[in-house]
Amino acid sequence: MKTVVECGIRGGAHMDNFQCVSIKQGQALAHKLAHIFGAVDNIPGGWKVGRGKPRITWQSGTHFVALSVLDGVARGPASSSLWQGAAS
Repeated sequence: MKTVVECGIRGGAHMDNFQCVSIKQGQALAHKLAHIFGAVDNIPGGWKVGRGKPRITWQSGTHFVALSVLDGVARGPASSSLWQGAAS
């Protein structure tokens, strides 16, 4: 199943969306981006997405990362709410 990884700076510019060909590839990318942006333990339990849990997000005071499955359900971009409320 394809996935999309969104990332950006909270309160600033949306960086990019990365479409991945598999859940495993999306999980690896989301994990690495969150780690680069400062997540120590990243997501407890891992970046496990699927039909029962179609989206996982992580955010800090400055950055965000979201992993969503592309299963044909219109959920809208995760970044539309995650970029707000950045720490000053």
